[in-house]
Amino acid sequence: MKKNLKLFVSLLLSLILLSSVTVWAEDQNIIDIASGNEDFSILVAALQQADLVDALSVEGPFTVFAPTNEAFKKLFNELKILPLDLINHPQLAEVLLYHVVPGKVLSTDLQDGMEAQTLGGHNITVDLRDGVKINQASVTAADIEASNGVIHVIDTVLVPETFQLVPAQTAQEAPAAQAAPVIEEPAVLEEAETPEAAQAAETDQDVAPQDETEQQPGTIVEVAAANKDFSILMLALQNAGLDQALQSEGPFTVFAPTDAAFMKLLGQLKVSPLDLVGHPQLTDVLLYHVVSGKIMSTDLQDRMEVDTLSGEKLTVHLAEGVKINDAAVMTADIPASNGVIHVIDSVLVPPTFELAPEQPDQVPEGAIEAAVQHPSIVEIAVSNPDFSTLAAAVQKAGLLEVIQGEGPFTVFAPTNAAFDKLLGELQISKLDLINHPQLKDVLLYHVLAGKIMSTDLQNGMEAQTLGGQNITVDFTDGIKVNDSTIVAADIEASNGVVHIIDTVLIPDSFQLVPSETAKEDEPAQQPEAIEPLPATVLDIALSSPDFTTLVAALQKADLVETLAGEGPFTVFAPTNAAFEKLLAELGITAEDLLNNPQLTDVLLYHVVPGMVLSTDLQDGMEAQTLGGQNITVDLKDGVKINGSAVTAADLKAGNGVIHVIDTVLIPEGFQLSQYRELTVGSEGDDVLKLKQRFVELGYYRDVKLSSRYTEKTSETVLRFEQDAGLPADGIADSQMQEVLYSDAAPRQH
Repeated sequence: MKKNLKLFVSLLLSLILLSSVTVWAEDQNIIDIASGNEDFSILVAALQQADLVDALSVEGPFTVFAPTNEAFKKLFNELKILPLDLINHPQLAEVLLYHVVPGKVLSTDLQDGMEAQTLGGHNITVDLRDGVKINQASVTAADIEASNGVIHVIDTVLVPETFQLVPAQTAQEAPAAQAAPVIEEPAVLEEAETPEAAQAAETDQDVAPQDETEQQPGTIVEVAAANKDFSILMLALQNAGLDQALQSEGPFTVFAPTDAAFMKLLGQLKVSPLDLVGHPQLTDVLLYHVVSGKIMSTDLQDRMEVDTLSGEKLTVHLAEGVKINDAAVMTADIPASNGVIHVIDSVLVPPTFELAPEQPDQVPEGAIEAAVQHPSIVEIAVSNPDFSTLAAAVQKAGLLEVIQGEGPFTVFAPTNAAFDKLLGELQISKLDLINHPQLKDVLLYHVLAGKIMSTDLQNGMEAQTLGGQNITVDFTDGIKVNDSTIVAADIEASNGVVHIIDTVLIPDSFQLVPSETAKEDEPAQQPEAIEPLPATVLDIALSSPDFTTLVAALQKADLVETLAGEGPFTVFAPTNAAFEKLLAELGITAEDLLNNPQLTDVLLYHVVPGMVLSTDLQDGMEAQTLGGQNITVDLKDGVKINGSAVTAADLKAGNGVIHVIDTVLIPEGFQLSQYRELTVGSEGDDVLKLKQRFVELGYYRDVKLSSRYTEKTSETVLRFEQDAGLPADGIADSQMQEVLYSDAAPRQH
C-alpha cells in the first residue's frame, strides 16, 4: 500500500511539474532560478538582506524548500506584520536557513515521517499522508533541478520554534499598541496586481471569519504614537490639537513623515523642531498630509489628484516608485482602526506656507524658559531606558558629578542601539568597553561646553569637545556629527541640551588595545614583597576542600585545561554546600548532575571572560558568560549574582579571580535529565500502563506521551528488549508488554 501511495505521489508531482512549472536549465544555480521567477521576489529580497545569496550560489549541493510570494503574504497576515518587519527581523537568517537542507534530496527520496536537519540547525519533518508536506507546508512543485541542488516550491513559510515576533532582548520594551515597521529603504509597490484582483482580495477579506482573539490595530494616532520614528509628528499633532481629531471614526488616509523627514526639512529651512511646532501654519501643514476616506496603495493612479483636509490638493506620481508630490512612499498600507497610514520620506509643504509669516505679539524673551522646569542632563539620561548603557558608562568613568554641574553643556547622546552597533563592530562585550582605560576620553568626546541648539549648527562647523578633540557638523545628508546622525534634537535640560545620535563618536586617539608603553623618564618602582598568587583559578579550587564537587564537575566536563589556560577569567564558584542545596531541590544525586548532558553549559554559566573584581561590579550590570548567556549583578542587598550571594570576593590568581557564591547558577533551558521525555505510541490505557511500568523499572524518571516514536524511544525500547531477552526490533508491541508486566522483567537500570 505504501509503495502504491509513493508511486501515486510521484506521478502526481510529475503531472504538476509538466503542467504548471517553468523548466529551468540545470546550468543555473538556485539563486539564478529564484531570481528569474517573479513568484520568488520576496524570498530573493530576504536572501539579499540576510547576506545568503553568495552562500546559496556555491557548489553545494543544497535542497531548498522555497516559499512563494503568496506564502510570505499569508505569513504577514497571520503575524499582522509588514514585509519590512520580517526583512529587518534579527532572526531572518535563521528563518531562511530553516528552508535549506544540505545535499540534493529529490521528491523520490522523501519518506513519510522522515526528519532532516536544516542549515539552521533545526529539523523539518516530511508528511506524505495528505499530499507531500514539509511540516505544515504543502509542496506545490517539486524537483526543480539546479546546478548546485534542487528546489521544491512550498505554499507556507517554515518558521522555526525559536522564532519570536518580538525578540527576547527587546520584549520588555515593546509597546502595547501595534507599532509601524522600522523604516529602512523605500518600498516599491507591486504593479502586477490589478484592480480586479485587489477588489477580489478585499472581498475575500470581508467574508473571512474574524478571530475574536486577534489583536485589532489601534487608531492612526495610537499606531503613530507606538513608533519612535514618528515622535516629531506626534509632538506636532498634539501641539496643533489634531491628535483627538485623528482618533475619531474617520476613515482617514495619512501620509506620515518620519522624524528623519522632519529633520531634513528643518535642515533645509534652518529652523529647530520647536520653530516648526510653534509655527502659526502648523495645522495647515499637518492637514495637508490627511485625506478623507481610506485610500490603499492599490487605489492610487499615476497623476491622480486628491483633496486634503487643508483644502489643497496632492498629486500621485508612479513613474519612479510611488511619490506623493515629491515625497517617496517608503512603507504603504499600515492598517489602523480608523483608516490607513503610508510612510513618506519628506514633509509635504503646502504652497501657501510661509517660513516667516506676520508675527503675533512676541512673548518676552526668557519667559517660557523661566516657566518651565527642565530636568538635568543626567536626569534625562537616567530616566530614559534607551540610555542605560550611556548612564552606566558615565557612572563608571566618574563623570556623573561633572555632567550634573551647572554647565551649560551640549551632549550628543548615543542610544543603547548605538552602543550595541559599536560593540558589534569592535567585537567586544559591554564589559570590555565599560572597563576600557579610554572610556572617559570617549564620553567627553560627546560633550561640548555651552548650550548649542540645532539652530546654532552650521554645515562644516567644528567644535572642541571636553575631551580636547574636535567634532564636525555635516548637513549634506540630514544633520550629522562626524558620521553620526542626529535622530532627535534640542532636548532641553536645566544645565544644557541633549541631541540624540545613532552612532557612538570615537576620538582619533582611541585604541582598542591600549599600548603598554613605559614612562622612560620615571625610574621603575620596586615591587613590595608579597605572597605569590596561585598560578590559576583552578589551583585555588583544587587547594580548597569547599570546592571538591566543583572540581569533580570540571573534570567530568573536560574544562580543567580551559580554566588552567591564560585567561583571564572571573569565576563565580559554588561551594559544596551550594551543590548540595541544588541536589536537594532537584531531588537528584551528585552522579545524576555529573552525568547530565548540560553539565558543561551549567559550569560555563559561572565563568566570565576578563578579570572582574568586586570593585568593578555595579548594580544592574549584565555580563556575558562563556556559556553565552548573561548573568546580572544585584547590589541592593549585599552582592548577588542572579539570586546567588557572594560570600567571599577577589580570590586572585595568575589567570583571573574567584568570587565564592552560595547557590549554583542555572542557565535558562536547563533540563534535569536527558531521559525526561519518552514517546510511546498513541495515548491509551495500555500505553499508560506501559509508561508506568517503565518508570517503576527505573528507565525513566518521568515519561511523556506523543503520537509517534523518537530516536530516543527506539534506543530505550531496544535496550529493554535486549535485557529482557526479546527480539531486538525497537518496537513496543504486545510481547514486550507481557514481559514488562511479568516477574521476568529486569529491575536494575
